[in-house]
Amino acid sequence: MLKNRTRLRVEMLEGREVPALAVGSGEIVDPPNLDAPDEVVTDTCVTDEVVTDTCVTDEDVTDTDVTDYLIMISNVLAETSPIPEVDLAAFVKADKANPSVGDLVDFKITVENNGPLPATNVALTTTLPEGVTFVSATPGQGAYDKVTGIWTVGTVQPAGSITLTLKVKVLETTEQTVWAAITHSDMSDPVVDNNSASNTVTPALAGIKLTKTASSSTLVVGATVVFTISVKNTGPGMARAINIKDTLGAGFTFVEALLPTRGVFTAGTRTWKIGALTSGSTATVKLIATVKSTGRLTSTVAIVSGTGIDELRSNREAKATVTGTKVSTPATWSYVVLGSRPKLLPVTAGAVPPSLQVNAPATGLKPTYLRPLFGL
Repeated sequence: MLKNRTRLRVEMLEGREVPALAVGSGEIVDPPNLDAPDEVVTDTCVTDEVVTDTCVTDEDVTDTDVTDYLIMISNVLAETSPIPEVDLAAFVKADKANPSVGDLVDFKITVENNGPLPATNVALTTTLPEGVTFVSATPGQGAYDKVTGIWTVGTVQPAGSITLTLKVKVLETTEQTVWAAITHSDMSDPVVDNNSASNTVTPALAGIKLTKTASSSTLVVGATVVFTISVKNTGPGMARAINIKDTLGAGFTFVEALLPTRGVFTAGTRTWKIGALTSGSTATVKLIATVKSTGRLTSTVAIVSGTGIDELRSNREAKATVTGTKVSTPATWSYVVLGSRPKLLPVTAGAVPPSLQVNAPATGLKPTYLRPLFGL
C-alpha cells in the first residue's frame, strides 16, 4: 500500500525519525499521517502551499508528495549541520623521487588547518622506514622528538600551514615510505580522510661494469705484461664504497701498480679503494707483472664491497688470460733511458724493438725488473 511505501521512505532518511519541519513564515508542515485510517483526514492541513492547498488524506499522498517532502527535510538538515571547528590535513613531500643509496633526502611534512577556528595543541607522529636513518629535523614551529617521531606543533591558525623538514639518509636499495599522521588536537576534527599522508621514494641503482685486460695474449716466460683494470658506472644511480681485490694468479709475479685514475691502490694487498663512482664515470688502474709459467694463465679481479649496486646489471668479477710460452732462442737485451736510470727490456730474437728504444750490448747490466715502454 501507499502508506507503507511512504513510511519506508521517511524512515530511511539518515536512519532517524523525521521531525516536523519549519518552513516559510513559521507554519508547521507535518509528514503525512501514516497510521490514520484511509477514510480519516489528517488533523493538520498544509497551508504554506508546500504540498497542496487542501487537506491531505492518506489516499491523496502520492510518490511525488513524499519525494518533495524528503527533499525539503534533507535540505534543512544540510543547512543546519554544524560547520567543523577545525579541519586538519597532513601532507608529505620529498625533494628527491629517486635518490641513490647513501643520498640525503629532505621530507617536508606539512600540517594545514582548513577550519574556521584555530586548532590548539596539535601533534603529528611520523614513521620512518628501516631503510633510512634519521639525520636532522627542522620544525617550522614546536618541537620534534626523534625517538618517538612525535612533532608537537602547537596552534595552527585557520587557513594556516606549518612545515617540518626531516632529513634522512637512504641505506637500502628498496622503496622507502615515510608516514605522517595527526594524532592530537583540542578540537574535534570530523574530516578524518586527510589526517594522514605518506610519500615513497625509489632508490636509483648503479650498474657496474668491471673489466680486466692484458697487454698481450701470448708472452714468453720472463716477459712483462700490463694488466688494465677498469670499473665503469653505467648508471643511473651512484655507487659508493667500492673496493676491489686483485688476484694476480699463480702464473705471474707482481711488480708494481701505476697511479690509479681514482682512489687508492695498496700494492701489498693488491686492494683498490675507489670510493664513490658517479653515473657515467670510469676508474682505471694498471698493474705490471712478469710471466713465470707456461700454459694458459688466468688473472682475476673482483669487487669485494660496494653500496647502491644493481646486481642484475653488474658483474662483480673479471678475468684476463695470458698464454705463457718457452723461449725458443736466447733473447738479446736492450735498454732505454727513462729519467735518470735505465730500464731494461727483454726482446725476443728477430722482434722489432719498440720505437725510442736504443739497442746496446747488455754487458755489465743486471736489471732488477723488466718494464715495457708501450702502454705506460
